[in-house]
Amino acid sequence: MAKAGYGKRDAPDQAPRRADDFAGLEPREAAIAGYIDRLPEGAAIGYKVLAEELPDYGQQACRSALDRLTRAGHLRRIRIHLAQADGRRRWVTRTYFSRTARDADWWAAHVRFVRGLDAPGQPPAPAAVAPAPATGTAPSATPAATTAAPSASAAASASAPAPAHTEPYAVQGTDRAAEPAEAAPSTIATTATTTARTEPEREPEPGVRAPRSEAYALLAGLGGREPRLQLSDGECVQLEHLVGEWLARGAGREQITRALTSGLPTPVHSAGHFLRKRLETKMPPTPAPVPENDQLDEYVIESVIVCLFCDQDETTTTLDHGVCADCSAAIARDEAVGLTGDVPDTFLARPRPEVDVAARMAELRSAAVRPVLPSPRPRR
Repeated sequence: MAKAGYGKRDAPDQAPRRADDFAGLEPREAAIAGYIDRLPEGAAIGYKVLAEELPDYGQQACRSALDRLTRAGHLRRIRIHLAQADGRRRWVTRTYFSRTARDADWWAAHVRFVRGLDAPGQPPAPAAVAPAPATGTAPSATPAATTAAPSASAAASASAPAPAHTEPYAVQGTDRAAEPAEAAPSTIATTATTTARTEPEREPEPGVRAPRSEAYALLAGLGGREPRLQLSDGECVQLEHLVGEWLARGAGREQITRALTSGLPTPVHSAGHFLRKRLETKMPPTPAPVPENDQLDEYVIESVIVCLFCDQDETTTTLDHGVCADCSAAIARDEAVGLTGDVPDTFLARPRPEVDVAARMAELRSAAVRPVLPSPRPRR
């Protein structure tokens, strides 16, 4: 994956994925295009990265394939100037990939469209404006057909005999319309809600105990897990608010129980005072507030097409289908010399020089003859 804000971006309005999406390309370009199409947004798709991921192709092959995909209208490299809400600005470079081949005019319009909020990535494509319907023709036909259908249904219902215990739909509608307004379901629901709000909260009846809270139940269950921490009802009520604070700060039941029961001294003289001390001294910290939006909103203030290989933008050089003239010439030269590339003159093959065999043999014979050493002089 590339750095945040960089890497691959999917162009809008692409055709659905099919098996023959890249049938018009060469096998190498079709294979690399299919691989790029399956990559997620934000993935790095430079020719060096592709050469590392695709063992069948080297850097030169991936570079040539990206050049041909760009000329075919599947790739464009766009440099975007982003401004954040806090005033900071940054430049990011994104490579837009389109499964559907596009021409140069479409890409130019797409660059002009990349505006507005761009924090999540690619903004949605502009919706096409639907043509306005003709006045008095199509709209009038639909209501007429709709009116005719209920009329036919009403006629069929009127001709059929009504059951003895019911009335026709029209008569029922007339009678219900004449009923008082307080019988309407919406009015009854509103009245019930208002009454429930105005009624005071009912106090628990004498002799009926209020339901236990989670904190109270946790304290009451400590005695079953550790007999030395058996608490009375009054002690549970006094410590209930401390356990509730633990729960409010994100501590779980098992975490609280472990903190209260681990490492107990041998004699526990007063379980209530001991647990109060632990609950107060081991209280977990208040959780930090979670920001509503971790990523600042960013909006595009400028966007230009740049060369796919050298990042020269269209304002400083002429781009031919997303590639500058220098990079196009370099790629054409590399393809012309073949897969081996440019070979230095030092390693080029040269004709072997002619050798005089007779002279060479004479040199070897003379070298093989041992020279006559001078006789040593006698010592005096």
